[in-house]
Amino acid sequence: MVRAIFAPGLTVDAVAELIDRLLARLSRSRLKPFVRLGRTIRKHRPGILAARRLNLSNARAEAMNNRVKLIVRRAYGFHSANAALALVHLTCGPVTLTLPHEQPSLLDLSGAGLHQVEAGCRGGAARTGDWGLSGVSIRIE
Repeated sequence: MVRAIFAPGLTVDAVAELIDRLLARLSRSRLKPFVRLGRTIRKHRPGILAARRLNLSNARAEAMNNRVKLIVRRAYGFHSANAALALVHLTCGPVTLTLPHEQPSLLDLSGAGLHQVEAGCRGGAARTGDWGLSGVSIRIE
């Protein structure tokens, strides 16, 4: 039922109804972890609905964080942090983040949705067709 909240194509009202049904089930549960989950979701409900309404996600940042963690683990034993940082730059290239509040087009949310962005990575074949959220674009050169 939690996955249904993040299914594509749902309206904010439908998501709110799913959250309310989930919270009702969780509050009736006799298991303490489920009751605690319900309290946490209830506490963050406005943020969850805002993320669905604005179509924002931190998935691209989490993916980059995971990639950097893998590179740093591979760089274990290097003599300095600069060597590990150089390996990150060599593998992923310079990363330019454009945050939503830095883009003038964010004021017009009528075009919010997914758009195609270019991405390439040194040390591997350059690729296009990665997807980003409008309002947040990440370019890896």
